[in-house]
Amino acid sequence: MYHARFKDNHYDCGFVWGERLYNHEIKLDYCPTFSLTEDKYIFAEECSKIYEKYFPQINQEIIGIADGNRVSVKTLETILFSMYCFELENRCTCFAISTNDEIIFARNSDFLVSLENHT
Repeated sequence: MYHARFKDNHYDCGFVWGERLYNHEIKLDYCPTFSLTEDKYIFAEECSKIYEKYFPQINQEIIGIADGNRVSVKTLETILFSMYCFELENRCTCFAISTNDEIIFARNSDFLVSLENHT
């Protein structure tokens, strides 16, 4: 497994990783396991607004990845934000629970083999 080291701000970290993938001819402009439909784009746009309110750094990192990989930010957001919410066939699982004191987020992500040496 490749262990990347990042520094600076979230955008710069994302840009470095996105460009590293681009330089290895890996583009993040489509998802081979599901189609990007209009409802997924709408869902992703709403998610982005929530992230901007509570964790804007993740939006900056995604913008950096998209810029470094020379792909559309909207497309990358749609892939990332909808992969757990629409596609049961992916066999990935994601859930969150909360108490008054904490939030616990759990997931099982089956990653794409094409990214294995870059994640």
